[in-house]
Amino acid sequence: MKKIFIPITILVLVISNFHCYSKISLYDLYEKLDYSIVNNELYYQKENTKENYSSKIKYLNKDTVDNLDEIYSMFYTVLNNGYEIYSFKCTYNCTKDLEYIDKDKLSVINQLVSVKNSYKTIETSYDTDYKVTLKVINTYTGEEKEQINNEIDRLIVELKVNNYPSIEDKIKVFHDYVADHSKYDSVRAETGTSEYNSNKATGPLFEGMGICDGYTDALSFYLDKLGLENIKVTNNEHVWNAVKLNGIWYHIDLTWDDPIYTNGMQYTIHDYFMLTTNELINKNDNAHNFDESIYDFIK
Repeated sequence: MKKIFIPITILVLVISNFHCYSKISLYDLYEKLDYSIVNNELYYQKENTKENYSSKIKYLNKDTVDNLDEIYSMFYTVLNNGYEIYSFKCTYNCTKDLEYIDKDKLSVINQLVSVKNSYKTIETSYDTDYKVTLKVINTYTGEEKEQINNEIDRLIVELKVNNYPSIEDKIKVFHDYVADHSKYDSVRAETGTSEYNSNKATGPLFEGMGICDGYTDALSFYLDKLGLENIKVTNNEHVWNAVKLNGIWYHIDLTWDDPIYTNGMQYTIHDYFMLTTNELINKNDNAHNFDESIYDFIK
């Protein structure tokens, strides 16, 4: 007997740069999209995975979910593994939970995975047997990732990164290069659109324009290249980097270290470079608050 497929697809559309300005994220109801379900184990090679840092969002070693918290953890697991399509099963009627997925929590989850695996959109479909399929559209295409990788390799040579003795100095030279060669894209920040790809790493690296998402992603690609544990920290309005050195998490906000001056001059500062969590909190700037229940590991 054929399974009856409910012709409903929930399309979760979260553009990663919405933190940097006032822009509505959309939850739209679409007709059923036709695409084949590919075997989970064979479809995509696991790569660029990160450690399971948060005690709230956990890596799942099963293909079933028992509650809403586990649904969020399944989103994390799929993204962290780099799957482009994945099916799992709810042990209960989870349709309502899927319809009201918290876009802000999904955005936080997107910062806990490798930038190479981050998503632009996720299509979520389900049938009457509570089988759920996630189809991930990545933020970066394969071509873009290759271009970024090659550019970072070039900069490592040009900036003589390997000549610096400390990891902190290796990070600082790239931090300063991006700040010195990029400007904040005020047009995108104010209007939500721009002629530049400033919301992605390609903006600061190739076009000299960035907003917080672009700055953060560029640095995240570089930290991955150095083999350093790192994640992105986000709230409703902003996103920045955190990197783990010698067992301690440090915050770096390249966006705020590349400020806009009224006199038109550009200066690179280091007010938000390698701050401990306590140092960041003590700045009390109201822009770097974060959900401590999810980012509990960087406290």
